[in-house]
Amino acid sequence: MSNDSRREALKKLAVATGGAALAGYVPGCTDDRSSAFVEDLDLGRQADLTISAQDLGRQGDLTIGPPDGVPPDGMLPDGMPPDGMLPDGMPTDQAVPDASMTEPDLLPLRGDGSHPFHYIDTIIIVQMENRSFDHYFGALRLLEGRLDVDGLTGQEVNLTAAGLPISPTHLQGNYAVSPDPGHGRQSSLHQWNDGQNDGFITDWERRLEPPAEGEPDRLPWVLGYYNRDDLPASYGLADAFTLAHRWHCSLLGPTWPNRYFSHCASSGGLTSNNGFIDEPTPYLSLAEAGGTYKTYFTSLFFTLTITSLTDKRAVKLDEFFRDCEQGTLSNVNIVEPSFFENDDHPPQDVRNGQAFLATIYEAVRRSPQWNRCLMVVFYDEHGGFHDHVPPPESLGDVRAAQGFDRLGFRVPGLVIGPLVKRGAVLDTVVEHSSVPSLISNVFGLPHVNERSRLAGDLGDALDLALVSGSNRPPAPVLPPVLLPEVCIEQAMHAAMNQPELQTWFRQMGMGHHASLPERRRLLRTYLERAHRMGTIRLV
Repeated sequence: MSNDSRREALKKLAVATGGAALAGYVPGCTDDRSSAFVEDLDLGRQADLTISAQDLGRQGDLTIGPPDGVPPDGMLPDGMPPDGMLPDGMPTDQAVPDASMTEPDLLPLRGDGSHPFHYIDTIIIVQMENRSFDHYFGALRLLEGRLDVDGLTGQEVNLTAAGLPISPTHLQGNYAVSPDPGHGRQSSLHQWNDGQNDGFITDWERRLEPPAEGEPDRLPWVLGYYNRDDLPASYGLADAFTLAHRWHCSLLGPTWPNRYFSHCASSGGLTSNNGFIDEPTPYLSLAEAGGTYKTYFTSLFFTLTITSLTDKRAVKLDEFFRDCEQGTLSNVNIVEPSFFENDDHPPQDVRNGQAFLATIYEAVRRSPQWNRCLMVVFYDEHGGFHDHVPPPESLGDVRAAQGFDRLGFRVPGLVIGPLVKRGAVLDTVVEHSSVPSLISNVFGLPHVNERSRLAGDLGDALDLALVSGSNRPPAPVLPPVLLPEVCIEQAMHAAMNQPELQTWFRQMGMGHHASLPERRRLLRTYLERAHRMGTIRLV
């Protein structure tokens, strides 16, 4: 790859994350400061990239050096040099797996080796935001004829308030749905409508401004779906590993209570985005048993609001990539997306989320710890988007009589790892409580409560035969996500998707973590790393 090509690629990164004004009109590539800034950059030389104080809007310069263990020429320890090429011409610093090479046989780390859990030492948890299963994966059945996937059939209908029938439609070219569909407790109950799942359009109508009858083109959006061209990373991972098509969120409601279930198998009785909880998690029990855990974040992280977790062990996302490279991931690793730029919460552009997922997966795939990893990717709740499957009853919740007797809508769920069934569909009904349950089951810890004990088993996605290297195919390399420069520019202007969480951070004196300069620094280094790894191509 020529130096001119390197410079042009990084110029796009610089303009998108550091060279454009941060308020009002986005000047893009014509900004003089951007031009001066990028002239000193070279994609093959990642050292000493300086963003001026004028660009940052604060005193002093911020210098981004090469990540730990990466020499100035940009070569990563176990990869190819920066001018290596994937078959499609994308510059990358990693090699494509050789399908002819036999994977090593695995020996059990605990137990007698009769269960795949005995071979797993590292769990990676990635929880995204606000999308339903049909919205993301319904097209597998509708367009691709996958009868093993409980997706869309084309017969689904919701009526408008005036009685107009609305059916699912492809959101072609509409990567950023706005306004944000309703997904609070009352909106979710309205959409569910006692199991009819027919209230999505009427709830959406109430949110549209001006009135919905003046915007007929927007009415179908909450019944809209994406396909594999729109979501290449998600579909690529579903093809390669296991798609959990019966993964429900834990409650008909919004982010906070559902995220609490993913850590505590309980929301502490909360049904809204407000309030800390003191419910137990498996993390302290893991630490007491000699295990380790860590949260990686860009701006904010949700375990802050769990007061029982007295040791947060939270670090910035930069360290995740270094830990992957160096083989120093913890036993449990919580990887938070940015709640400004790439968590998939509307009105974010879903291509940013695809780039994030592809980059996190690739970092794990090329880690020396890969053969002992299990990664789960799932969404906190449906985000107000239609799903045709009525939520089933929940099991084992002590607050069942207070409205915690039913799960929420289905969300996209993926189980990823060397011991995960390839190209499979998990039929087990799972929910967010299945995540703390998984941690307890893998590491032999007591369950935090009865709901965790009874939660659907994500281990059903694993195949014991894959501990034999001759049975285990190499993990695939995903094609790069095509990421328009405008996606990054718009993300840098995005409002916080979790204002309640941001308020808590500020009250605790931690608001600097979500400051614009810090966000820009982390986004910049993340994008540069993603480009080197071959997971994104700026267009």
